Amino acid sequence: MEAIKNLVPRDTRTNAPQSGPPPGVLAVVLTALFLGGLVLSTVLAGGDPFPSPFGDSDAITAYFRDHGNAVRVSGALQFAASVPLAIYAATVSARLNRLGVRAPGATIALAGGVLASAFLACSGLVTWVLSHAEVTQRPELVRALQYLAFGLGGPRSADRRRRAAPAGRPLHRAGLADRGRLPAAAQPCPYPRPCSRGELT
Repeated sequence: MEAIKNLVPRDTRTNAPQSGPPPGVLAVVLTALFLGGLVLSTVLAGGDPFPSPFGDSDAITAYFRDHGNAVRVSGALQFAASVPLAIYAATVSARLNRLGVRAPGATIALAGGVLASAFLACSGLVTWVLSHAEVTQRPELVRALQYLAFGLGGPRSADRRRRAAPAGRPLHRAGLADRGRLPAAAQPCPYPRPCSRGELT
């Protein structure tokens, strides 16, 4: 074994940092799954939109009773979307750490992404429970579960979050580049004293 190790170049045995899956691909998969759940549930429901928890109780109960397949697909795809969301948060956090970012924002981004993924998964599971006939026979239980799914981040709350979110720079852009591809002003200064990029040229 020692002879085999000596035949392998030294630089190939080093543990290079792993960048993880491309954040852009994860973002596309996440968006496709979440929006796919909204579109497919509407199509399967014959064009009827997902009801708001603040609507009429009879109409809400009738929707979940008559469109069980649509609700089931919506909950399943919503739960599936939580997986790439968690991977996305972990990948971006790892890239920020590899780029030398030690600000609390990197940890906050990871914690926020993991919590968002957990809430999205729980909301999908609650929505899936609402698709069963045994549940739809009890209107008070339907209302309670729909409020819970809405509070956890269900389909009807997605549009409100999108409109309330401030327009800003996407987080994943911070993790798409390594040090060599960062602009000069964004790279850490190699000198121990405060300096500007103009002093290095």
